Amino acid sequence: MAPNIDLHVHSTFSDGNFSPTELVVKYAGIGVRTLAITDHDTIAQLPEAFAAGKQHGMRIISGAELSAVHEDLDLHMLILDFDPGNVALGERLAYFGGSRENRSNEIMERIQQLGIMISHDEVRRAAKGIVGKPHIALAALAEKDNQKRFATDGVHHVDSFIKSYLAKGKPAYVAREKISAEEAIDLAHQAGGKAFWAHPKLSLGREFKSHLHRRVDQLYVLGLDGLEVFHSEHRQKWVCEALREVVRDYNLLESAGSDYHGPQVNPYLNPGEWKSFGLHPDFSWLEK
Repeated sequence: MAPNIDLHVHSTFSDGNFSPTELVVKYAGIGVRTLAITDHDTIAQLPEAFAAGKQHGMRIISGAELSAVHEDLDLHMLILDFDPGNVALGERLAYFGGSRENRSNEIMERIQQLGIMISHDEVRRAAKGIVGKPHIALAALAEKDNQKRFATDGVHHVDSFIKSYLAKGKPAYVAREKISAEEAIDLAHQAGGKAFWAHPKLSLGREFKSHLHRRVDQLYVLGLDGLEVFHSEHRQKWVCEALREVVRDYNLLESAGSDYHGPQVNPYLNPGEWKSFGLHPDFSWLEK
């Protein structure tokens, strides 16, 4: 792992456990000098992140993770190093904030229809910002009246709650509104930034080997700037090597990040935890 950079982190402004300030302090403590807090479909975290970064001598890169779709493929697009004051980007993400709010309310209604007790006030308290699935899970898990039900269903923590009730195909699942990959890329470029396909291995799953080149070719035509080659879920060297080969074939940029949310979301992932497998990530685009 490159010890001083993480370009994929989440705060309480989406579904993370820590505020931007807390993340900056935590990352400064482990020697990270460049950080991008890339909350889902929002840039509301950035003012606090920039202020904390200035206070603690850390370089903060503007970032967001946009929920996107291309044809039949759901994917996440990391937009990085853009102007957070761009009007087009701000207006589009403000719309997404309202969409996420409506989605969260519908999820909570479905949870209640399942006979699971949940307090809207507790959800808001857990979120401290935009409500996400982890906040709903935390509020439900805190209700004592749900414990018998959860014991029966084998639900003991946030991850198992989401997999049991909120994942696709489960009874409280509500699809997230997405924009096209083309629009996500265009928004990044309009704001003077760059668009990276986040964690391609997670997006493609078993089709990673067979479909990677075809999908990158499609996104490249739309203006894709790069791939998140290194990620905490890219756990084998061959995955990173395959992504780097595509990066070189298409003359793309590469990014790296832990996708850290905090212990309540993923208790086994540490801040800044991603592996380079000795491949020496190229971050020269950040120096320009």
